[in-house]
Amino acid sequence: MSEQFRFFSLPLEIREMIWTYAVPDRIVEVGQPGDPDALPPSDLKKAWIQNHKPPTVALICKESRDIAMKSSGAPRGEFTSFAKDYQYWLKSTKTIHFNTEDESEMGMPMNLRLENDMLDMLKVVHRGKELSISADLIQPFIRFHNASSCSGLMQHVLFDERVACTIALQTVMIKATHAQARRFGLFGGGDEAAQLVDPEDDETLNKFKDLWILSDGSHDMTAAKFFETVGGPRFDFRIKRWRAELAIKFIQWSLRFNPFGAPQLTHNAAQAIQWLRQNFDLRQNHAVQELLDDFPEFKLRIMFRLCPPRARRNMIM
Repeated sequence: MSEQFRFFSLPLEIREMIWTYAVPDRIVEVGQPGDPDALPPSDLKKAWIQNHKPPTVALICKESRDIAMKSSGAPRGEFTSFAKDYQYWLKSTKTIHFNTEDESEMGMPMNLRLENDMLDMLKVVHRGKELSISADLIQPFIRFHNASSCSGLMQHVLFDERVACTIALQTVMIKATHAQARRFGLFGGGDEAAQLVDPEDDETLNKFKDLWILSDGSHDMTAAKFFETVGGPRFDFRIKRWRAELAIKFIQWSLRFNPFGAPQLTHNAAQAIQWLRQNFDLRQNHAVQELLDDFPEFKLRIMFRLCPPRARRNMIM
């Protein structure tokens, strides 16, 4: 019988390399998501809480934790508590995502906090992080969703400052176990609670669909409708229409800088808006192209959120 492999028998340099690459690219979220059609609010909150836990790789052994903390800039030996170490995961992550919160349950202090968080978005970008927001914060992708009351502030951040970012068009919940996610190579091997995916990445989308089918998610009508339409002409039309609606908002926002109502600019804007409402095309009209010359570049994504069994219980273990 061959001798059992021992990880610590590998040279230190190789062990460090393995652990450094094993640390997942965690998406750090700001604000609690409020999307009742994706999942009941109580379960959605529990799934969101999962994303605030240190990655499993940090809990395996002391050596892995030391290497992980070192790669994220933590001073050696400064903290002994995993809870206190969490701030260093914020430093090592690449993506900061801003959720749309359920405003019906938010009081004035929470609204002010959310607005302050949004103003801090510029700091996020300047620090080299990738900015990601839920579509409801600027222009809802789901037709029956309402725009956030902070959408005006969001337009200021994105349009005035010309901030490029990722926009999560919608959230799709996957009620699967960590082991199932690991088997399909999704959610960072089962260690990440959320994953942003390009709606044109058919290979990854098919993996998520297979995982969703395996986890018996057919009763989830929101996810069922998504997987039924994504990649088809209906979904492509919705994206095209959404882009046009956001472009109209940008043109209307830009007119604020025409205080004296220059007739030609006003006329061109009216023509462009009419064209976009009828054709949803940002490229085929010269007036539209001129007015969208400074339109920020947005990467459109779908947010998949892992909802393991423990996120659907009364307590998070």
